[in-house]
Formats: sequence, C-alpha cells, structure tokens
Amino acid sequence: MFRSLFSQSSQNKQRVTVQQWHPQELQQRLAEGDTTLELIDVRTPGEYQYDGHIAGSRLLPLSSLMQRIG
Repeated sequence: MFRSLFSQSSQNKQRVTVQQWHPQELQQRLAEGDTTLELIDVRTPGEYQYDGHIAGSRLLPLSSLMQRIG
C-alpha cells in the first residue's frame, strides 16, 4: 500500500494525517490528474534514483521525515 502525508498548521501545532491506498487507487488518482495529492517517497536517495520513482513524487528519506514531524 502507498501512504501519503499531509501537514496542516493549527495554532502553531502541526498535525499529520496518513492515508493509505491500494496501488490501483493511487494509479487512478494520478491518471485523473489529482492536484491535491502529494506523494512522498521515503526511500534512500540511491533507491529513489536507481530503482525508479513515480513522476512528481518528492524524495524525503524516512530518517529526515521522522526528524521533521518530531
């Protein structure tokens, strides 16, 4: 399953919501041009570069992500 992370600030606090989709659901949303979707790839830079990635995805390695969301 794929996950997406969305952050919102509310009264100087960050809230993170995680949503999960089956690959077919994600593929459909991407094909429809869903502009509300932000896909974050949490693999290492090497995996992102050499193993391929979904066009438009944003690289944010898991270790960096964990530091950002505290």
